[in-house]
This record gives sequence, C-alpha cells and structure tokens, in this order.
Amino acid sequence: MKASAGLGLVLVAAAFMSAACRGTASTKVMDEICACKDDSCIAAAQEKYRADLDKLNPRQKDRVKKCISESGRSAYEKASDEVCACRDKACVDALEPKFKGLLGDTNPDSLSGKDAAAWERLGECVTRFH
Repeated sequence: MKASAGLGLVLVAAAFMSAACRGTASTKVMDEICACKDDSCIAAAQEKYRADLDKLNPRQKDRVKKCISESGRSAYEKASDEVCACRDKACVDALEPKFKGLLGDTNPDSLSGKDAAAWERLGECVTRFH
C-alpha cells in the first residue's frame, strides 16, 4: 500500500511539473510578444511561436491579442502623436526630417480608417505652427 501511495505522489508530482513547464513556455510566448514595440517584432514572434500560440488557454490568448493591438499602431498614428505633442514650431520643425519619408511618399487618398484619421490629425497639428 505504501509503495502505491508513493507512486501516486510521483505521478502527481510529474503531472504538476508537466503543467508548470507548459505554463513557463506559455509565459515565454506571451512575454516575448508583449515586449514587442513594432509590427515586425510581433510578426517574427508569431512566426517563431506559431505552434505554441494554438496551445494557449483563452485568457492567455486574450492577453496576446491585447498586446498585439496595443503595439500595432500605424506609422501615421505614431507620427501624429509625436507632432501633436509639440508645443511650438521649433518642435514640429525638429520632427520634420524624421517623418519626411513617410509623409512625402503618402497619397492621402489611398489611406483609410485609422490611418486616414491620423493623417488628418497630423495635418491639423502641423498647420497650428506653420
């Protein structure tokens, strides 16, 4: 009887360790994706952990989705946030070289949704000081 009780404890411990290891892998997947600050990082992490993403529980999947949506801001949104945070013309002028390629290569008529809204907001913020 004692031998079987000991075996039962070993099996429980093995099951616990297996679950703990799965949790660690899931945490690693979530942490890496949530640490991303741009779309290319997210895409690389999603590719790296493609098989592991399917194994996440619903709560973990929700966390990953939230991290992806928060970091998935477009270049237009980021540009408008930075320019609109300026309090004077010197600040806007200092940011111009940073966004010149993005803004110069954009046909505003080709934008839609949140990019179009960010483009419009950016224009309003730039014209405040020019």
